[in-house]
Amino acid sequence: MVMSKPGTSGASSVTGNAQVFGNAWVDGNTRVDENAQVYGDAQISGNAEISGSALVYGNAEISGSAQVGGNAEVYDTAAAYGNAWVFGNAWVFGDTEVYGDARVYSNVEKREKMEEIKKVLTVLNEALEERDYTIAYLRGTISDMRHKMHALEVRLKKRECDVCGTGKS
Repeated sequence: MVMSKPGTSGASSVTGNAQVFGNAWVDGNTRVDENAQVYGDAQISGNAEISGSALVYGNAEISGSAQVGGNAEVYDTAAAYGNAWVFGNAWVFGDTEVYGDARVYSNVEKREKMEEIKKVLTVLNEALEERDYTIAYLRGTISDMRHKMHALEVRLKKRECDVCGTGKS
């Protein structure tokens, strides 16, 4: 079933549960189908296909005969064009360009490993911050103890001998 959606023009089609929204646009002979979503300022043109549960967003561009499918995500200012395929659980982002006959794919294990690495890095950053606070505290404590020792030395030099009662100790 072809549905008329905002942001589409030409012979492009948005079918199934697919969605195009925001400032995104789909043009040419493109297809967006199944559960795919195109949004933000993303641009789909040429004979490109977005399918599965793929997400294309940000300022991403998909053009030519490029295909994005599965659970893949293309975002930021990334682009896929020519005969490129981005599929599986791949993430293409930043200023990355996928073109020619390139194939980019990933699997769930890699994505989960990335999430684990992010969590470990967060914990390490928190530990480093805690270490920095501890070092600053210890430096303050050492400085405070130096001042107290100096004050004690000054007092001792001014005291008389407790045992014999004469002179300074």
